Amino acid sequence: TATLLFTREVDNLILFGKLDHQFNQSNTGTFRVNFTDYERLSGRRDEESQKIEDTLSFVGQVVSVIGSNKVNEFRAQRLTDNLDRLSLRVGEPIEAEIRFRGRDGAGFDSVGKFDFLPIFVEEEKTQIQNNFSYLFGEHDLKFGIDYQADDLAQLFAGSLDGRYDFSNVEDFLNDNASAARIWFGDTTFPNYDEEQVITSLYAQDTWRPNDNLTLSYGFRYSETDNPDGLMHVFPAAREIPDDEHIAPRFGFTYTPGDSGK
Repeated sequence: TATLLFTREVDNLILFGKLDHQFNQSNTGTFRVNFTDYERLSGRRDEESQKIEDTLSFVGQVVSVIGSNKVNEFRAQRLTDNLDRLSLRVGEPIEAEIRFRGRDGAGFDSVGKFDFLPIFVEEEKTQIQNNFSYLFGEHDLKFGIDYQADDLAQLFAGSLDGRYDFSNVEDFLNDNASAARIWFGDTTFPNYDEEQVITSLYAQDTWRPNDNLTLSYGFRYSETDNPDGLMHVFPAAREIPDDEHIAPRFGFTYTPGDSGK
């Protein structure tokens, strides 16, 4: 029922550069760089009152025309993303999250720092991709490969400073919490640092045996290599299962006779 006014300031710097280069008559290149520096600061302390993120990415692409019927496209990307989610409550008397059950008995109202803060995340991504197209006769053949490696390092310490639940204000004044949750884990950065690798390849063909019929067929294969050997109290959670997909595909378009349908 309270009405309040608080400030929120956002500073966002975005820099972008692009270079197109014609190496020769058959080869062209495109190179891009993106940089973002983002910061949000809130005057209301009982929330995620500070958020800082900076990203930097480099993308390069080379397209090569081979003869009169072949095209190759090569692309590479490197990306870094650093994200900090913070609270201005750190160092203040109400640093823990204090929750009061609502008047209807369901849900909570809270004051203090959100118990999932702070969170520090650093992500690095490397991607290499190649696509090749070949036109011959009545066929339009394409195949390619895509490799992605994502490294995620973070510090997540939920309830690091404690979260305390009270049934009412009187219990709070009497220091009689109905529940409490406190973090006792590793608080050094990073407490999680793992890599995921995704490898995909595909091949497809569009064949037009005559003016009335077009056939499309191919397949796609992808494999995800997930982390294992994780630190976890439960053995079943120490390994993320790998994932593998094989996806065949087929389609056709047919126009009967000269009906135009």
